[in-house]
Amino acid sequence: MLRFSLTFFALLTALLPALAQSDTREIVSELKDKTPKCVVLIMDVSESMKVDDYNRKMRSAAEAIVKDGLSDGDQLVLYTFGSGFKKVFDETPQTPAARRKLIEQLPLKPEPGEGTNIRQPHHEALKLAHASGKTPFIVIMTDSFNDPPKNTPDAYTEYQKYYTPGKLDVYPSTPENQDYESQLAWMNASPGKTFGIGVEILPSGRPKERFKVAPKEAAPATPEPSQQTTSAPAPPPKTEEFPWALLLGVGGAALAAVLFAVLRPKPLPLRIAGSGPPRDFDVRGNTTLRLGGEGGSAALDAYPLAGTREVVATVKGGRGQFTLVPQPGTKARVYHNGVPLEAPSPLRYGDEVRVSILDSNGALVKETRLKFSDPNKTI
Repeated sequence: MLRFSLTFFALLTALLPALAQSDTREIVSELKDKTPKCVVLIMDVSESMKVDDYNRKMRSAAEAIVKDGLSDGDQLVLYTFGSGFKKVFDETPQTPAARRKLIEQLPLKPEPGEGTNIRQPHHEALKLAHASGKTPFIVIMTDSFNDPPKNTPDAYTEYQKYYTPGKLDVYPSTPENQDYESQLAWMNASPGKTFGIGVEILPSGRPKERFKVAPKEAAPATPEPSQQTTSAPAPPPKTEEFPWALLLGVGGAALAAVLFAVLRPKPLPLRIAGSGPPRDFDVRGNTTLRLGGEGGSAALDAYPLAGTREVVATVKGGRGQFTLVPQPGTKARVYHNGVPLEAPSPLRYGDEVRVSILDSNGALVKETRLKFSDPNKTI
């Protein structure tokens, strides 16, 4: 019974979502009106990002931040990390077209290799932002799992400069970690901010990491014979009633969480490609994905359309399929696979939607062709 309850308690802990994660729209809202600024993206490309399609979700969020959160002349930097890290680019794009070119360099999939070290690229990002002289913003995008790269000697040497093995809240007294803490203090005092997507950002500015499997505590060393002391026999341990009710309650809650995670319908992935870079969405049964609309480019539930601010149609999910729904009152003409969209119509991967934007006289102003595909098969 004890083993059963503890197993479900572990499952419940694993299913609890990270707290205080930043919403992409919140990030965009805070960034877009502040300039000049230095925005540093730190993206996890370790093997664990394959789980639950994390990599694609993070890339979609990063795309929205770059596209809608930056102004001309803002500095944009991208670091990727796993057991090591690399700076992908450090640019100051002056036009939306230049920002779109940088979006193309966002990582498409995780990289092979074991281990993660998030603190080293975070340290480098802080130093770079500090030296920029601009308002600093750092966005850390990760599943928050810490995996010591013990099988890669060079990477593990770097890891130990920032981590105490087996501990995530005990920091080493290395020069690298001391400077990291100094940069964290500078960031907290600056007018900028650190955001976390997939990970909680602690008050210190550090990302809150977690081990995949809790490390085993080392057994206490047996004293040398000369150090052993003799004392009176210890009294027998006091027997206390085992808290079965508490364990049963935890086990029941864990079981409910597991069943919810297993039985909850999975979102349907959808990629929309039009005049700009493709965007990826997760469409659930209660999701309404807007085609067009004001502010749509900053949202994760809308695909913006050039030439109009109105919603011209919506995509709804449910029962493992998509439905394309016409929008009442729109001035645009919408065609689904060449046929005028006049009633809800099943939407499938490979379909095309053509949107014709008209002026007040009925003349064509802009035409956009949208292609719908499965991002899991096109990446």
